[in-house]
Formats: sequence, C-alpha cells, structure tokens
Amino acid sequence: IENGGSSDDTLVGIRTDEFMAMLHESRESDGVASMIHLDAVEVPAGSTLEFAPGRFHIMIMGLAPDDLLEGDTLDAMLIFERHGEVPVSFRVEAMPKDGEVRN
Repeated sequence: IENGGSSDDTLVGIRTDEFMAMLHESRESDGVASMIHLDAVEVPAGSTLEFAPGRFHIMIMGLAPDDLLEGDTLDAMLIFERHGEVPVSFRVEAMPKDGEVRN
C-alpha cells in the first residue's frame, strides 16, 4: 500500500462481498511463529507498507476448498480512516514453495 500523500493514514479494515477478511501480522517470538489480528495498520505519509507472507497480510476466513482457485480474482474494499474506501482486486496464486520469493 503506497501513501503518496502528505498526511498519514490508517488502514482500518477490509471487506469482500463473499468472505470475511481480516488484517493480520505474522510475528515470531522465541522461535514460535504466530498470526496476530490487527484492528488497524498505520501507513505514514510518503511511505509504502508491504503485505507479504511472513509479514502483514490479509486473512480470508471461511473458505471451502474450491472457493478460490489459482488464477481467480477476489474483489475487495480497503477501508482507510482518512481516504475512505479503495477498491482492490487480488489474484489468487499458489503458495510459494520453501525458499521461493515472489513480488
């Protein structure tokens, strides 16, 4: 998420028409990885906030095995405190193999 503006903003939610979605952050403490639900994520002015496996990410809840298949797209709405609602589309990709890096 790129905030090219001159004011800080806060991502306060995500919404899809089909599924429940939540903001999460992956953290590791004493060798134990966990996912923490976040109510909000700050996006400082002039900065970019990267969402990626092992960092900040969006968790889609309640999926059945065939709900989202590789190559599908999922339309969603990012909800910001200052900027309001911003439509986005996510492309469904296969999980990276160990050691594989994707951008």
